[in-house]
Amino acid sequence: MTMIEKNIFRPLPNIKKSNLQFSETGVEQEEEVDPAWPHLQGIYEFFLQLVINEAVEVRALKVYVTPQFVQEFLELFDSEESVERDYLKNILHKLYAKLVPRRKMI
Repeated sequence: MTMIEKNIFRPLPNIKKSNLQFSETGVEQEEEVDPAWPHLQGIYEFFLQLVINEAVEVRALKVYVTPQFVQEFLELFDSEESVERDYLKNILHKLYAKLVPRRKMI
């Protein structure tokens, strides 16, 4: 869990939306991807697999999912990276389902 925390809890980058493209439906902006995203995606995938793994005991997860962890995790929803927000949503949903004692906090 320390590896996960050290990687995902970070200052969020300010990604500029640029490269206006004109199409028949109007003006579209091409989103720039966070340069760290390929690395972060692996971390999020690992975290998701850890949470859904039946072999991981609730007791073990509960030790790491503290109020501070939940606070920092929720702040990541401010990310401009839509794929990151999808991972956050899925992980939070799985944590909520698995960690009944932590639901109030979530």
